[in-house]
Amino acid sequence: DPKSVMICLTGGEPLLHPDFFPIAEKIHSLGFPWGITTNGTLIDKRSAERMASLGLKSATLSLDGLADTHDRLRGAKGCFDKVVAAAENLRQAGIKVQITSVIHRRNYHELEPLYELVCGMKAESWRVINIEPIGRALLHGDLLLSDEQMLGLLGFIREKRYSSRTPMDVCFGCSHYLSFEYEHELRDNYFLCGSGIYVGSILCSGDIYSCLDIERRPEVIQGHIARDRI
Repeated sequence: DPKSVMICLTGGEPLLHPDFFPIAEKIHSLGFPWGITTNGTLIDKRSAERMASLGLKSATLSLDGLADTHDRLRGAKGCFDKVVAAAENLRQAGIKVQITSVIHRRNYHELEPLYELVCGMKAESWRVINIEPIGRALLHGDLLLSDEQMLGLLGFIREKRYSSRTPMDVCFGCSHYLSFEYEHELRDNYFLCGSGIYVGSILCSGDIYSCLDIERRPEVIQGHIARDRI
């Protein structure tokens, strides 16, 4: 049953792919619900409406700080404004919007104003996660949160998650067991890594992988989509 499987198009930036919309049309024609994870810079009103017509259920937008911080991290001016505009375009098209923010040492002090900003964007949910020491982050150890900041982040999520004035779901991401003190409070469900169980992926190379959020290692590749059944 296609409706039992949710397909997410991600990247890199999925909207840069020249066949993004043909792929979306194929997914929709087969009856699969689908979503995207995007930086939001290419979503104008027209593209949002087109994705809605193809059955897009939800979009996750990356927002990693206030304007200067987000643009500095992206290496380009104007990215912040495009994310905010994309959220509104998607909402107007009837698509659910989730905001994901990666918290590190350079934006930790912006948590409170970032919360106010996301509330004002009228997102369905705000997924807050810490920067992980994998990939390029390994080259930037100065961005990793201190122990005190990590505990502060968990406490912040707990406070906002249960505040009567919070108009959206606030949660920690799916990675990591968070200890008995926090585990049952910062997510809807107790920790279970679904990599290779409930979550699978196809890389741009065609390799069948487990979860995109884990370290890319050759022994985790399970086959190739051109010759193997996922």
